[in-house]
Amino acid sequence: MESPARWYIINTLSGYEQKVAKAIRETAEQKGVLSSFGDVIVPVENVTELRRGKKVTSARKIFPGYILVKMVLNDLTWNIVKNTPRVAGLLGGSKPLPVPEVEVNRVLKQVEEGAVTKEIEVMYDINETVKIIDGPFETFAGVIEEVDSEKKRIKVLVSIFGRSTPVELEFGQVEKLK
Repeated sequence: MESPARWYIINTLSGYEQKVAKAIRETAEQKGVLSSFGDVIVPVENVTELRRGKKVTSARKIFPGYILVKMVLNDLTWNIVKNTPRVAGLLGGSKPLPVPEVEVNRVLKQVEEGAVTKEIEVMYDINETVKIIDGPFETFAGVIEEVDSEKKRIKVLVSIFGRSTPVELEFGQVEKLK
């Protein structure tokens, strides 16, 4: 009698999570043991960032370098996983440890809620120098005087004709000077 399928965490080379997940599914299908594998998941969440003044949404891995796989652990499935290119191993090494269903459900819930896009806060500090990249003062540099995180607006002191003039801008209209 075969044991039930349980969740395991596979350690992969970072950046190859999707390729490893696909390779595991394909190898399992070729060897006729796809039924011993359940889901093979790369947990990701959608994140909106401000880049060059524009909002960009991208998928960000929750656990870079790791994937979740539900499988019946036996010699054949273990060999499929450990012989897949770019797999560093299973969490637990030669005696893989199953992940409690509760923990996996928590991660999957986080992935689902990730469908509601998160916005990464661009943190600006008072007295920080920024360059204006949009609007009538484009290309001007200035020093931040006030930050309103709720409204995502800042007040920047810009030198115009030798005088410091306060200018109110949105976060997306400025970028930090390095």
